[in-house]
Amino acid sequence: MKIVPFKKEHIKKLMDLEPNYRRLFYGTKQHYLKSFPEKQNVWTGLDDNNRVVGCSGVYELWKEVGEGWLLASNLIRKHPLTTIKTMKQNLNMLMKQYKRIQIVVQNKFPEGMKFALMLGFKPEGLMVRYGPDGRDYMRMARTR
Repeated sequence: MKIVPFKKEHIKKLMDLEPNYRRLFYGTKQHYLKSFPEKQNVWTGLDDNNRVVGCSGVYELWKEVGEGWLLASNLIRKHPLTTIKTMKQNLNMLMKQYKRIQIVVQNKFPEGMKFALMLGFKPEGLMVRYGPDGRDYMRMARTR
């Protein structure tokens, strides 16, 4: 797996690999896609065939507080250790400029919760009916 600078076209490629994402990219998610920054703190992981494993980044909410995000294809299951190692390195670097990076993980998604815990995020509280589909999510954060 190789890490490259994020481009919005990577999201479109990801949607081709994962058709289920398409339903998430309507309404607020589509607006959110338009706001993805193509600058620092945003990366894409590509496999040896240049398929998108995942896109991730952190955007600043306010001074020293960032919101992390990850959109991954099923290819992430073929590269779990590389993904975790790379994301941990990126997060450790970012924690020098942020005092808090927070994320949300769907509450009934054990793989996502485990992944977040492995990256050093700690659960803070349940966000009832938070998601666009009405599902509950867990707020998690890394702080210094």
